[in-house]
Amino acid sequence: MSKKRVVFRIKRKHLWYLFSLLLIVAIVFGIRAYNIHKHQQELAERVRYYNNFRFEKMAGMWWTQWQRGKDLYTIPFRFLPSEVENVTVTGQLVNFSFGQLYITFNPYDTDLQFVALAASELGISLAKVFHVEIKSACTEPYQNVCPPKPIVTCNNTNQSVIMLRVAENPKITLNKNCITFEGDKFDLVRVVDKFLYYLYGIL
Repeated sequence: MSKKRVVFRIKRKHLWYLFSLLLIVAIVFGIRAYNIHKHQQELAERVRYYNNFRFEKMAGMWWTQWQRGKDLYTIPFRFLPSEVENVTVTGQLVNFSFGQLYITFNPYDTDLQFVALAASELGISLAKVFHVEIKSACTEPYQNVCPPKPIVTCNNTNQSVIMLRVAENPKITLNKNCITFEGDKFDLVRVVDKFLYYLYGIL
């Protein structure tokens, strides 16, 4: 009887070791599977596709690659194409040239930091990618800023003009030699992103 009990205890001991080993393996693989799933979720959250363009979110910006001839550019946007689709575009351009243009704004507008942000992101793409010669201007005189910066509106010059205006409803208005971007705070930046997506042929 004692010999049988010893054999029974040895078998239970082996089963316990086997169970413990399987439990450890299950935990390890479970953690690994969870980490893989978590990584896939995080990747899915920061990667989007639109019209065969891949966008990856890094440092608060959506980055994509765009090719012009032999040159490959990595371009940042604050908004995805799907987030700017509802921005209204009206009017038609006549004699608008991207060779040289003015970017102008009203120095008395509120939230000028967003105007500056929109102008900066617009100017970087136009200058670096499309090699546009950009001149900064104001729509009316302001202290020691304008002049020396020129006073430019859509109505006082035959040259190409882009006007940034703070307004409640985001929209783009095309009028002969002038493009007007309107929006409030980050909506103004969103309007600029829509225009750039059109230029890049993404929208």
